Amino acid sequence: EKNEEELLKQILDREQGCLTALAASHMVLESYEMAMRCLSILESSDGMDEKEASKIMYMQSKCLAELGQLEAAENTLKCMLDKKNFAPEAAYDVLYTFVKKGSFNNVPQLLEVIFAKSTEKNQLLASIIVQLLNLDSPASFSTAAAVLTNVKVANFLKGDAGKECKKIIWTCLWNHAGKHFLGKNFEMSSQAFAACLEFGEDSIKAKTARMAALSCLGMKDVEKASEYANLSEEHSPGSLATLFTKLKIVLSGADADASAVSQLVQAIAQAHDCTESHLRLVCREAIEADRFDVALSALEALHNLVRNGCDTMMTEAVILRCALRVVDEHMQMDQFTHYYNIAASRLSEVGTMKFLGSIEDKQVSLSWFAHIGWNKALAAGKEELWDFIPDIVDSADSYFEAIKNVATLNRSELCELVSRQQMCMLLGAAAALECHKKGRAGDDALVRARQFLSTWKDYGSGVQQIDVDSSLPSSHVYQCLLEFDLACREKNASALTQVLERAKTFPQFTGDSALRMASLTLGDDQYQNRQVAVACLYVALQLFLRADVPDYPSVAETMRTLIVKKKSTVSKKEEDELALYKEALQIVQGASSKYPQDEIHWLAATSWNQGALHSKFHRPRQAKLWMDIALQFAQRCKVLEGKQDAMREELQHVVHALGN
Repeated sequence: EKNEEELLKQILDREQGCLTALAASHMVLESYEMAMRCLSILESSDGMDEKEASKIMYMQSKCLAELGQLEAAENTLKCMLDKKNFAPEAAYDVLYTFVKKGSFNNVPQLLEVIFAKSTEKNQLLASIIVQLLNLDSPASFSTAAAVLTNVKVANFLKGDAGKECKKIIWTCLWNHAGKHFLGKNFEMSSQAFAACLEFGEDSIKAKTARMAALSCLGMKDVEKASEYANLSEEHSPGSLATLFTKLKIVLSGADADASAVSQLVQAIAQAHDCTESHLRLVCREAIEADRFDVALSALEALHNLVRNGCDTMMTEAVILRCALRVVDEHMQMDQFTHYYNIAASRLSEVGTMKFLGSIEDKQVSLSWFAHIGWNKALAAGKEELWDFIPDIVDSADSYFEAIKNVATLNRSELCELVSRQQMCMLLGAAAALECHKKGRAGDDALVRARQFLSTWKDYGSGVQQIDVDSSLPSSHVYQCLLEFDLACREKNASALTQVLERAKTFPQFTGDSALRMASLTLGDDQYQNRQVAVACLYVALQLFLRADVPDYPSVAETMRTLIVKKKSTVSKKEEDELALYKEALQIVQGASSKYPQDEIHWLAATSWNQGALHSKFHRPRQAKLWMDIALQFAQRCKVLEGKQDAMREELQHVVHALGN
């Protein structure tokens, strides 16, 4: 190295150019320290013109920058820029070295001086912007933005001379924004798309603003996203893409106005380029955002496309099935009923084949519609939402009926299908009667209940083996109970008796069923018929006793009710009442110890009180009849064991009085 320095000193006096060339060769070899030694010697030499001095400063600032001495390099570059004859390309080379080293502080100011001097402004400006964006850091992007907002640069880009550069910068910014958008770095993409708005043609500004809106939405900045979406709409009114972007923004807000959302969906559906795919996408976005009302609006719009004859992949059945799934899981019963009835109405209007369209397994599809309605009707019954059930089961029945038109059913399958239709009719009748009980729908509810029960009979007569010994025999009993209830509300006494007699013929008709009938005629004063009620109680008593293992608690309860009701309302003849007590005594005697003790106690007490009343009014004959039966009850009642002697003694007084 010492020999080289001595050699340099010897040749400096002869050729400064050799030293400059030597420094340049060291720079090429990236030996910047050796280059700086050469340049230091050159700097101290005399007789150098301004152009040569500027060149030396360029080389010094370049070496200092490469060596990381950025402050010294910047000072040297500033000195170079003060020279009149500095080379803009050389100055730009040093500036780019600053950029590579991550020093951006004074790049915009330094570039302004270089830019003013340069004759290749397009190339220089495009190059620095591309290089800054390629570094892909927030600082480099901010520096690029500062460069582009410089007054001189902005004025240049607005003029004809900067058109080509403007296109290059826009393309670079767009690619930069797109890369960050795909990488979900929405902060960077939003800034880049915002910058694109300044350089893009008017024809592309709507799309650019829309992408900026989506980027802001990714950052959860709904307010800023809305501003960009509105800007996009200004540049392209009625654009489907912009409308969809606005919908995404609205859906992201928790308190989105329902009417505003509905208007947006309608606007999307009415856009000239709206297709089935767009509406399906709206539906999916809405479901993901838990905005099921919006999803339904999109499905309605999609359904309108089909109804208007548009060629779509989704058939009416598929669209309405999607709507029903949404309302079934997320909406109220009234919404489900609304869409379920729409589907049934369309099935009736257009026919089964057109409604189902290209669906291969039509029976399965119809079964889905039928069973979701049946299940929903049952759920409504559990929640006592009676008003919705008649319409739902009516619609469900239409699907069951449609299955007969598309499927080849054997006798067993047909029986099963008809039995389901019958159950629908029974549920509908029960709901209609409940609506009448609640004071809703008035007599119309009774008319509808009668229609359901009539249809039930029609279905039963259509398939011979649906009888008391096959498919669903219990449905016959249920039908009798409902018809009895209807007759009770219609105050048709003869019909009540006829239904009771018919019900008795079914083996599945139990004592509890008869008690249910009795309760219907003993309930509301408006519909009471005590005579029929007593008949029902007698039937219940017989059925309880006829069982393989008699249900004595139920027998006892029925007997007490029968005694009380018959005594108070039907018969004023004492012998009829006494006959009931004698019948009760026979049952107690036959039941051994299985008859409830408290009921035996009640029978003994009431019959004894009746006898005591006759004794008080000096009617010993009647008193003896009642006391005698009361004593027999007491002999089978543990509670009255200690009182039997007193009862016998009192009975003897009555017998004595009778003898006198």
